[in-house]
Amino acid sequence: MVSNADDECGAIDVSVVIVNWNTASDLRNCLSSLYSHVESRTRIETIVVDNASSDGSAETIRSEFPQVLVIQNPVNVGYSPANNQGIQRASGKYILLLNPDCVLLQDCITPLVARLELDDTIGLIACRLLNSDGSTQKSFDFFPYPFQEVNPSFRSRRTAFLRKVNSVIETNSSCVAGVVIGAFQLVPRELLVSLGMLDDSLFMYGEDLDLCYRMTIANKKILFDSSVAVVHLGGRSSDQVWNSTARLTNVRKSIFLIQRKHFGILCALASLTVRMLLSWVRYLLVAAPSKSKEVCAEASSEARANLLTLLAVPTLLQIRPKTASKC
Repeated sequence: MVSNADDECGAIDVSVVIVNWNTASDLRNCLSSLYSHVESRTRIETIVVDNASSDGSAETIRSEFPQVLVIQNPVNVGYSPANNQGIQRASGKYILLLNPDCVLLQDCITPLVARLELDDTIGLIACRLLNSDGSTQKSFDFFPYPFQEVNPSFRSRRTAFLRKVNSVIETNSSCVAGVVIGAFQLVPRELLVSLGMLDDSLFMYGEDLDLCYRMTIANKKILFDSSVAVVHLGGRSSDQVWNSTARLTNVRKSIFLIQRKHFGILCALASLTVRMLLSWVRYLLVAAPSKSKEVCAEASSEARANLLTLLAVPTLLQIRPKTASKC
């Protein structure tokens, strides 16, 4: 059985921070798998930040997992702010930002901690994410730099990168990635705090991209390790309130905010405009004539999301990035 802060003396190795909103069943499965698989030599503490769930999540966890610290918010403060609440209460040397819709199939924490212990150039490490059928999710990519859609070398570089990652998956090895999605991210706590934790102006989506970029400019590596894996169901909270276009629109809004933050307003606005025009060209000239419902629906969602994001720019400009949050 895994060691916990309450039942064994000694410093905490890993603080697991989980943000929950109305996913009581998934959260229960996540915690059960966590306590079933992590080796006893790895001391963990678990902090669940509940964003005003109405499904009894907080009460369920307090009853079934008394060793878990539950922070219950009276309102939904957003994903990044809630994670920062958990990080502020954490005492572990490392922070694991874990989604409640993840299920551990093995101890994927202990070996990744060992890698971080051996290499201080790694700023963030992520494992392989699996769909419920065991197939591998695409959880890695390049950072969304402005105008990459019209960069002649981008497509070839991305193709080469994806080919490399596929090779890594086949051989259960690892490679450096530009960004990894935030379902499972293990980070040294001291480094995370020094970077200002997550940007809590990002209500939901994009906080993982922003964190990975800040790691990169701090000369820290983002490592994707395929030797261990977790099942990630994906979208369990957002699916309750958003369709595909609405979800993609919120993603595009976050990317605009991140590009504005790191590259300036004019650059972010111009990049969004270019992306919007290209997406409508693809939809009207390629997707619609193809008569493929799947291709057409995907292109339509992308084009509409980009347009809705462009129309929302006046509102987005009122949001100010917050990067100096400290413990």
